[in-house]
Amino acid sequence: MSEQAELIGSKHPNFKVKRVLSVYVGTPNRLSKLYSQYNAYDLTSDRFRYMVIDCRPNQKSYSIFEQNETRDDLLDLIQMTQESFNKEERKDLLKISLV
Repeated sequence: MSEQAELIGSKHPNFKVKRVLSVYVGTPNRLSKLYSQYNAYDLTSDRFRYMVIDCRPNQKSYSIFEQNETRDDLLDLIQMTQESFNKEERKDLLKISLV
């Protein structure tokens, strides 16, 4: 996960700024950890627009909605992103997709 955080937070060769990505894809737990533990992406950036949450069933055919831990991770992630966007008054900019 630290490699992903480093890649996300690194400078793009064609830009002078960090965090040029506008789409972030992952499980709720991974997206939460990349933000809270590694500060890999900036929720207040104008470039942060889309979050795609991986909802595919696991090896036991459970979705993220059928397990307490992953369901809680999803709710925490959504709450965390909404709180950040509400502080910045950017309520309409973030799009969250479940795939």
